[in-house]
Amino acid sequence: MPVLPSVNIKPKTPIINESNQIVITCSGSGEPIPTVSWDTQYLTSPFNITSRDEGSTVDLIITSANASDSGWLTCSARSVAGKTSDTMLLRVNCKIYII
Repeated sequence: MPVLPSVNIKPKTPIINESNQIVITCSGSGEPIPTVSWDTQYLTSPFNITSRDEGSTVDLIITSANASDSGWLTCSARSVAGKTSDTMLLRVNCKIYII
C-alpha cells in the first residue's frame, strides 16, 4: 500500500557568511521511494544539485552564498502516493567593509 512521502532537511536553519559554501540535504521517505527536488528559483548565487539514493536524497550546494540568497527554500518529495514539501530558512550574513 502506498505511503505519502515525507521530507527531512538538514541543516534546518543554517546561518553562514557571504561567499561561503553550504551543503543542504533533503531526504525523502515513503512507499514507493519518492523523487526529491529543491525549488531554487530565488537563489542568485551559483549552486549545484546532486542526487543519490535513486533520487530520494538531494544535496543543494551553494558554492558562494550572497546575502540576497537569505530566505525560505523549499524541498519537495513526490511519488504515486502524493507530494509533500517542507521549508528551511537560510540566513546569509553580509560582508562588512571597513573604509
